[in-house]
Amino acid sequence: MKRAAFVCTSLILAVILLPTARANSAQADTSFPSFWASFKLAVIKGNSKTIGNLSRFPIGVSAPANEIKDRSELRERFNELFVIPEKVNASECFAQNEPTRDTENNEIFTVTCRYNKGSDAAAYQFEHTKVGWRFTHFQLSTTCRCR
Repeated sequence: MKRAAFVCTSLILAVILLPTARANSAQADTSFPSFWASFKLAVIKGNSKTIGNLSRFPIGVSAPANEIKDRSELRERFNELFVIPEKVNASECFAQNEPTRDTENNEIFTVTCRYNKGSDAAAYQFEHTKVGWRFTHFQLSTTCRCR
């Protein structure tokens, strides 16, 4: 008897919660293109204020650099993330590249900007948060050419 009640309760919850989960997933799918358009335009225009509004702090930054704690620090370090001389120009990269969805987590997108003939890259990560999509992490990777 207890097992039958458990099964019935589980089925009822599945019927109630499954459409809600699909609606949230659909909302995430439709809201990212709008977020991306706003973020991309802000980067192209060099608008650190808008980028700050579209970010979740602290923004993770690959070592050896420290994370970016707040909007003020983002303004100070803007070029470190978006205009890296002889490496990455995010406005050019964003104009040519589209974000890709993470294969393991549907609520993460990444834009990769290649430089140095394609062997190195800068990656910008965006996550779906409680308040919508936000820029959350920057990573600058290099390939060792030690040989």
